[in-house]
Amino acid sequence: MRHHVTVTQGLQGRPDEQGRPDQQGRPGQPGRSEQQGQPGRPGLPGRSEQQRAIGTLLRRLQVHGDHIVSVFASTHGVHHTDLSALIHIMDAEAQGAPLTASELQDRLNLTSGATTAVIDRLERLNHATRSRDSADRRKVHLHHSEEAREVGQEFFAPLGMLTAEVLDAFTPEDVDVVIRFLELLTDAYEQHGTTLAKSP
Repeated sequence: MRHHVTVTQGLQGRPDEQGRPDQQGRPGQPGRSEQQGQPGRPGLPGRSEQQRAIGTLLRRLQVHGDHIVSVFASTHGVHHTDLSALIHIMDAEAQGAPLTASELQDRLNLTSGATTAVIDRLERLNHATRSRDSADRRKVHLHHSEEAREVGQEFFAPLGMLTAEVLDAFTPEDVDVVIRFLELLTDAYEQHGTTLAKSP
């Protein structure tokens, strides 16, 4: 939401306490209300409270999401990390860019050996397959199986219905704002994760 502020010229030849320009149009010094700021402006009390609330809710969402993943993985006899790997593989294929083993390693933040073990387990469960890149035979792409798609449907369908129920309480414009926020926050988190991974 944009905040529109009407600025008027002061009648005196100096800025008034509200920070309005003088008769020559020179900008005045910010007044007390502008120094403290208005709710919704970056770095201000109102925004800080919003940021704390968002941070708390995101952490709660992550905790509950991890719990759902753990319970679902345990129910299907799949390791938590294996299910996370499968989700990465499925998401990448859905975007038309299948992951390589090294890309999956980066997503999971595992060693090469541990990543290979994950892929081997998924293959034994008939959840994932490997295929050589047609242009570069050194590259091996990862794909999910039909069985994995059914498992994914079982996992994501209830979450999708819950999400739809929540979205019904908001206007399309509200949802567009939420999407934009999540896109930017996801990109920022991804960049931060990449930075951390490269740190000594």
